[in-house]
Amino acid sequence: MILTELFFLVVYLSLVGGLFGVVSLLLSRVLKRALSLWFSLCGLALYGIPVLSPQVRLFSPEPEQRLPAFHMAALVWAMGCLLFLAYRVTRLLLAGKSLRRRPPCQNQRLLGLAAQCAQSLGRKRTPPLLETPLDAPISVAGALRPVLLVDAATLSLLTDAQLQAVLTHELIHIRRHHLLLQRVYDVVCAVHWFNPLVWWMAREAGRNLELCC
Repeated sequence: MILTELFFLVVYLSLVGGLFGVVSLLLSRVLKRALSLWFSLCGLALYGIPVLSPQVRLFSPEPEQRLPAFHMAALVWAMGCLLFLAYRVTRLLLAGKSLRRRPPCQNQRLLGLAAQCAQSLGRKRTPPLLETPLDAPISVAGALRPVLLVDAATLSLLTDAQLQAVLTHELIHIRRHHLLLQRVYDVVCAVHWFNPLVWWMAREAGRNLELCC
């Protein structure tokens, strides 16, 4: 059955990813060791075992030796995936609908500084700036067609140097396609919704995206 075969693969990836995540956490957070490239490559190599050695199985490939509970677990996993994916897609659709209602920013100072920052980063065009009342005075939205959401009233209180800093930060998110990566993390979390370590690693990855900007 295709569903149980997919569940086999997901369980294997969760086991490998969970083990790799725990070891990484122990080395980096507890022992304060920098993770070298070879360590990451060895971890990635473990994910290739089902492809390189398809005969290696976590569970018996014989249907009559599989527990009925395992088939039920595979069904519950598939339903969980659909629910999480439906939730993420619904949020994206609602966010896109909200963005289409946002008026463009008319603050010429902001627009000019955004154009300067985009040019300094080698971008041919400046992403659209939309006015929106958010908790954060500036943020990025849209994985495929990114826009900058700004609260012009709050940002106008900053100096030019401060504005250039925050604008450059958000533009680097766009240049490095971080929002698209976050959507990939959403899919990974939906597929591995039963594994809390995957959620933790996705949160850590999002934190690292902020730090690298």
